Amino acid sequence: MLERVVISITNRCNLHCIHCYANSGQEDSNTLTTTELERIVEQVARSSAQYLIISGGEPMLTPDRLECVAINANKLGLKTILTTNGTLIDSHTAKWLKRLKIDTVQISLDSDRAEEHEFIRGKGTFRSAVNGIQTIVDNGLNCHIMMVAFKHNVERISSLAILSKELGVNLLAVDRFVPTGRGKFSDNLDLSKDELIKLHSQVLEIKNEKYIPISTNDPICNAIYLKRMGLQNFDWAKDANLGCTAGTRLCMISANGVVYPCTFINVPIGNIRENNLKDILENSPLITALKERDKFKGKCGNCNVRYICGGCRAHALSTYKDILEEDPCC
Repeated sequence: MLERVVISITNRCNLHCIHCYANSGQEDSNTLTTTELERIVEQVARSSAQYLIISGGEPMLTPDRLECVAINANKLGLKTILTTNGTLIDSHTAKWLKRLKIDTVQISLDSDRAEEHEFIRGKGTFRSAVNGIQTIVDNGLNCHIMMVAFKHNVERISSLAILSKELGVNLLAVDRFVPTGRGKFSDNLDLSKDELIKLHSQVLEIKNEKYIPISTNDPICNAIYLKRMGLQNFDWAKDANLGCTAGTRLCMISANGVVYPCTFINVPIGNIRENNLKDILENSPLITALKERDKFKGKCGNCNVRYICGGCRAHALSTYKDILEEDPCC
C-alpha cells in the first residue's frame, strides 16, 4: 500500500553534489507548473499515501512551488516532509516554513566533520548545513538529518549521532549510497559488503542504546534487526511489502512529471501529465513485478527474509542492469 510520494518541484540546485541521483543543476524547461502541482497533490491525497515529500533539486529555490504544494497538502490532510541541503535556511525562511505548516524539515548532513560532508557537497557547505539545522530546531520545527553513507564517511555514523543529539534534531536517517544519476560517474563511493556491515552495526547499536532515534531505508539492515530479535518465520509478511519500498510503499514524481518507482530507479512507469497516479501504479508491469518477490532472481528470490527485505532494487539495477536481480551487497 502506497505510503509516501516524493515530488520534485524543481531540478534547479545551488550545489553540485557528486552523488546526486537527480543530476540536479539547471532548471528543466518542462518543469511542472503550480497549477499542475496542485492537481498532483489532489491525486496523492486521493491515494493511500499519508506523506508527501517535497524534493528537488533544491526546493528552497522555488518558493512559489513549495508554498503551493505545502498549502494544498496541508488542506487535504497530507503530512509534508521537505528535503533540503539546508544552505538557504535562515531565521526568515524557517519562520516561513513554520507558517506553511511543514511537518518535518529533513536536512542533508553526511558527517560530523566538514571533511567528509564537503567532499560530497562542496566547500563551505558543512557550516551552512549545520547552521540551517540549528535554525530549524530553534524555530520549533521537527528536524531530521539525512546522512548518505559511502566509503569515506561510513565510520562517522556514531559520531554524527552524537552531533545530531547535540543539535536537538528528532531523527537521524541513514541511507547507503546508490550509484545512480551523477553518482554513477563517481568512482570509489559505493560500500563493500564489509562496509555495509559496519553501517548496520552502528545503526543497530545506536538503536539499541536509544541515544537518538535512528532509521535506515536499507532493507538489509531492517532484515538483520528483525532476525536479531529472534524472528525465524516471515511468511506473515508476504503481502506487507516490507523492506525495499520501491514502487510498493513509495513512488517518485519528477519535476517534469515522469513517475518512477523510487528516487534511485531511473526507469519510468508513466507520466502524471498523461495519466493519473492511481492508474499509473495499478497498470505498471514493473510495479507488479516489484511486488512479486518470489520471482526475484539470485539470492533475493530464494531468501527466507525476502518478504521483509527484498534487497535494494536500485542496487540490483545499477549492478546487473536487471531490477529483479539480487542485491549485490547482501
